[in-house]
Amino acid sequence: MRLYKPTYRDRKGRKKTCKVWWCQAGVNGRDRRFSTGQSTRKKAEAEAERRLGEMRAGLEPADQRKVRWADLVALIKDDYVARRNRSTKRLEYALHHLEAFFGDFRAVNITPDAIRTYQRQRQEVGAAAGTVNREVSYLRRMLRLAHRYGRLRGVPYVPMLEEPTARDVTLESEGELTALIEALPEHHRGWVALAACTGWRKRAILTRMWAHIRTDASGQRWLHLDRGSSKNKEPYRYPVVGDVACILDAQRDYVDRVERRTAQVVRWMFPYPDGRPIRFPDNAFKNAANAAGRPELHVHDLRRFAASRMAEFGVPETDAMELLGMETRSIFTRYDISNGVRKVRAVERLAGALDAEPKKREVAGLRVRHG
Repeated sequence: MRLYKPTYRDRKGRKKTCKVWWCQAGVNGRDRRFSTGQSTRKKAEAEAERRLGEMRAGLEPADQRKVRWADLVALIKDDYVARRNRSTKRLEYALHHLEAFFGDFRAVNITPDAIRTYQRQRQEVGAAAGTVNREVSYLRRMLRLAHRYGRLRGVPYVPMLEEPTARDVTLESEGELTALIEALPEHHRGWVALAACTGWRKRAILTRMWAHIRTDASGQRWLHLDRGSSKNKEPYRYPVVGDVACILDAQRDYVDRVERRTAQVVRWMFPYPDGRPIRFPDNAFKNAANAAGRPELHVHDLRRFAASRMAEFGVPETDAMELLGMETRSIFTRYDISNGVRKVRAVERLAGALDAEPKKREVAGLRVRHG
């Protein structure tokens, strides 16, 4: 290892000596030269030893300053393909906003200050804190991949914004669900009723075909969700009994009418009147929610309604999690909203229990003496 200060000529042709120390050494059969960034020899020696140790261990990139934004994008896209991740649309949406700010950056110039500036600019145009955090999480993933593959020496600190508490909007009663369904067009009523009953996600329900209803050896019918349509890539099923059976039987009658009118075989459970599968029902749901007096309601809020309903009727948590397709108890607890109606009913049951046995307390000597 040799430390030296290189010389150069200024604009007037005068010979100058660089203020910082450079290092020259052979590493793994290659001649390497780099700047230590230090002006004192002692600090330069320590920095050179550290850098050379990383190079010998294969942790030092050839030149990390050459890693640009396009290289980071290529890393995360290749990672998505390798892991067969399905959220590519969300990734493209985030990269669109990130590239508008970081498109001309080198990877080493993506600092916490630059990330904070990006977050501030996104909030100024009305982006929610959660949306900005999802975008920044993709940026953090890109930097970690570059570090993992030896393109960067380290990963900078990535600050995140404080997000509001979890959403707690849901239907308050069966009457509100009835009003919501009645405000919908006929071809949208079936899937909304099934979502409120089963708690399955919108995509899981709208991709169901009649072939997904299968009968086991005991004769029990089950509605199956295959691995490819499940968010957590785990298959699960729901028994076709009670309300679910009534909903699907009514939907079968509707589909039969569609088939007779269009002279075609409809494989989908929830089609439009012309037989095409329903894909983007958010506008229809929003109009119905406004008509029912609940404009803040989203489709995903039906999942909370189903979870709370299962808890109210005493379904064990393990069974409810399996039916809803939830992996952890914390997720089920977040969706099980203890609304005001359930609290009132609980207090009413407690009051009834206290008033039901006054004589037994007297016999047991539990009368309270005053004065």
